Formats: sequence, C-alpha cells, structure tokens
Amino acid sequence: MALGSQSRDKRMQFKHNIGICIDKFKDKLFILSQDIWSCPELAYEEKQSHDRLVRFLADNCSWNVESHYKLPTAFRATWGPFGGKEGDRALHVCFLCEYDALPGIGHACGHNLIAEVGVAAALGLAGGLQTESAEDFPQRIKVTVLGTPAEEDGGGKVDLILAGAFEDIDVVFMAHPAQQDVAFLPCVSIADVTVKYYGKASHAAAYPWEGVNALDAAVLAYNSLSVLRQQLKPDWRLHGIIKHGGVRPNIIPAYTEMEFYLRTPLLRDLSDLKAKAEACFRSAATATGCQVEITYPNHSYSNILPNTTLTQLYEENGRALGIQFEEVPSNFLGSTDFGNVSFIVPGIHPFFHIGSDALNHTGEYTAAAGRTGSDALNHTGEYTAAARRTGSDALNHTGEYTAAAGRTGSDALNHTGEYTAAAGRTGSDALNHTGEYTAAAGRTGSDALNHTGEYTAAAGRTGSDALNHTGEYTAAAGRTGSDALNHTGEYTAAAGAEKAQFYTLRTAKALAMTAMDVICCPELLQKVQEEFSVAKLRQDQRTKELDITGTDTQ
Repeated sequence: MALGSQSRDKRMQFKHNIGICIDKFKDKLFILSQDIWSCPELAYEEKQSHDRLVRFLADNCSWNVESHYKLPTAFRATWGPFGGKEGDRALHVCFLCEYDALPGIGHACGHNLIAEVGVAAALGLAGGLQTESAEDFPQRIKVTVLGTPAEEDGGGKVDLILAGAFEDIDVVFMAHPAQQDVAFLPCVSIADVTVKYYGKASHAAAYPWEGVNALDAAVLAYNSLSVLRQQLKPDWRLHGIIKHGGVRPNIIPAYTEMEFYLRTPLLRDLSDLKAKAEACFRSAATATGCQVEITYPNHSYSNILPNTTLTQLYEENGRALGIQFEEVPSNFLGSTDFGNVSFIVPGIHPFFHIGSDALNHTGEYTAAAGRTGSDALNHTGEYTAAARRTGSDALNHTGEYTAAAGRTGSDALNHTGEYTAAAGRTGSDALNHTGEYTAAAGRTGSDALNHTGEYTAAAGRTGSDALNHTGEYTAAAGRTGSDALNHTGEYTAAAGAEKAQFYTLRTAKALAMTAMDVICCPELLQKVQEEFSVAKLRQDQRTKELDITGTDTQ
C-alpha cells in the first residue's frame, strides 16, 4: 500500500514501532551518553567522543560509517536507501549530534545528550521503517547521523556547510537540552571579536612617561561599550572580557587582549552592531596612542529560520508522548551554528527539559546532564580528556619558572625581565616593548610570548577564563550547599542522569516521529520545503552585510 495517502492509524503504528526500537537500545544509549559526559573535550578536539560514537554506530547497527568526515572530529553514518525504485533519488533525512564540552566545567550545555538524541532518533526511524515492507514506500529513503563538532567555539557546522556536507540532505533534525520543552526558539546571530592593543612597556614608577599603556586602551574600550549599551536596541547584546591585562604592576602594559561576543536577533543587524563596537575599540586606541588589531577568529552564527510545519508536527508528536510545551520565553538570546544550517536545509531545533531547573553553562547543569566524575574533576575544575589537561589552577600554580632552571612561565620571566645596567645588559626599544627576556637563559621575551602567556593545556586553548565565565552557579537552580560545593562544583548527579535519560529518549522519539510524518506524507514535505524557501528569501533580501556561511563580506 502506497504511503502517500497513508491513514493516520497506520502512521501511528509506525510511530509506535519507533518507540519500541529506541527503547530496545536505551541501556546502550545511556552508556554512550555517559561515556561522552565522562570525557569532556573542547571544540575540534573531541577525539574520544568521535571514536565512541563511530564505534557505537558501527557495532550496534547496519550503518555505513565514515569517520573523520570532512573534519578530524566529524563523522557521518548512513542507513539505506530503503524503499522506492532502484536509481531513484532518495529522500534524505538527517539527525545532528553535538559532543563538544565547555572549558573547565565539562558538559554544562548537555551536548552528550544532544549526541544521544541524534543517534537514538536515527536508530528509531530506521528501525521503524524496517518493520514494514520496503515495497510499501514509493519514495526511496536514506537516514543519516551527522556528527558536528565545535558548536561551543568555532562553528563546526559552518565548516561542514562550506565542505558540502549538507548538499544532498532534504530535512535536518536535532534537539538541545534546556530548562523547559519548547518546540522553537529563534536563537540569535553572533559574532566573536578579538581585540588586541599594542603599546610600549616602561617602568611604571621610574619612567611611566616613556610607556604607552595598552591596559588603558582596553579599559577605555570596555567602558565605552558599557556606555554604548544604553543606545542599543533592547534585544541586542554585547559582552566580553579582558583576557590579558599586563604582566606586572610595575610594568606599563605593552599588550592587552579582549574578547567580546556581539549578538543581534537577525543576521542583517549584526554588521550594525559590529560597526558600533569597532568604533569604541578604535577610539580607545586613538585616545591612548596604542595600535589596535581587530579580528573575527570564528564563524558568525545566524539566527534560526522558523519552519511552522515542522514545529507543529513536533509539538503534536511530543504531546502524544506526554511533553508539556511551555510558552516561548521572550528573553532567550542564545546562539547556535544550527542557525547557519537552517538557511541551507529546512530543519527543526527544539529544546527539551532534562528534569533539572539548573541553567545551562553552570556546574549544576553539568551534574544534571550526567554523573559525577572524580574528586579531582569536581574539586579542581580540571578534567582529563585523552591525557590532555584543561588550563587549570594547578597549571597556573606550577607554571612559574626561573630562568636559571630554563623553564618557561610568565611570572618569573616578567619579574626578572627588567634588566639592570649593572648586569651589563642593554635593551632596545623592542626589548622594552615586550618587557621580557632573560640573559641567564639566553632567551628573549617577545610580544608573541606575552600574547600567548595565557597558557594552554596541550590543545592550545585557554582554560581558566572560560572556567570563570561558566563557573558561576545559579541560586535559581534551587540547590543548596556549602561554599565549597558552590565554589568547586562538587555535587552528586546520579539521580539527575537518570532523569535526563528519560527526557532525552522521549525527545528522540518525538523527533523520529516527526521525520516519519514527513516521509509518509509527500504533501507535508512539500509544505516544509515551500516554507523554507519563502523564509530564506525574506532573510536573503534583507541580509546584505554578511553571507549565510558567517563570512564577513565587508
């Protein structure tokens, strides 16, 4: 029987079979999620998570798995084609996985659960299709799981777009953990800007007039941006940090570095906010006599295009499973590289409750998304991923070195970098500019050394600052504990992990059921595609400053 006009009862039977297939894998899926949670890895470094997901799909299912797909830590697993006629183009349905973690705080955004949702939904859909005869499906069908790294930092999905990974996909699905169940949140566009000021070092007490203070430039820019907020639209956001503010109180800072995120609801507004922010950065350089360098090191993320048909189908399927959807919060201003995908392929990105009121990017959310790790993980904020350490307090503590021992580090080098005439050393202006060298070790300090003085842990990524940013817990989470608990993030998560598992698999079922609706009803697929074309056209007509891959065209 052809499914183009399939009865609702028949489709409900297919959906029931999806749930049975997902439940069959629930224990293995739980272990998969916990394995990823227990080994948090930063963007583009998700080697163990990549290998674990690839192995899971290769071992447990009849999937064609491609590891290191277009990116070192991306993968693609495909099932089918199924049904239809040999040689016909297959309807290609794709489920996305994320699995990168946050520095110092681990999976505080629940990406281990996103990976589990993507895999579970794909297994459920493929299993549900196989319960029927292939002859019953006039349209050939292919199901893919696409592993997308680096959502938290860098934009792995944008890299995959540029590499052509989405070119043959018709509909894409993923879901993100949050504090409530919401079928659609628009998210907002975002640009990540790095600002570096270059001044001139001098003794802060003896010869301050010889220096050019790069920290003054950073502080002036920071304050200018704070003042600018009064004139910004209510739903525009800019927020940032001073990553490097100098080396010693008695040295006029010759180098400072800032990082800011700029967010607007629509991509077309992002260039306006960028222009305003850049004016603050440049004016601070002019006022202090510093040189300034402004770069956008990562891809910009777009807002998410809505697709009403997919949203309504997901809500209908979710309610059938007992999901109670909340009103769309008016103050949600998160960002995701799925927004860029939504301009390439029609899709849906719902949010799902995991049984905890903790907020994303907090230690409490890490606990809710998985189980506790070792005391070292909780107490020091340092996790080990494939023998790699994140930047940690322990690293800071031992990073101080002496020139005589030939060890590198910032504090001792900076302390001894002020040369004395009695030592018979002379320093050029360039040497003064960097403020670092040691005659005993025969090494010269450079501006580059200052620039990279924020140490990294084997992956070349800073750890401590991001930890500070995410380590703030929220009382709204309703958790109590001692100061040690709040400060170090030590907690118990066994119960939270079990709750999260239930909600995660329920969401996976709702996604797979929505995909089944699109497969069984060509008219629904056509409506999804028409909505996508119209929404994209509207955005494209109004977006001239940035192209949709997030590349600055100015």
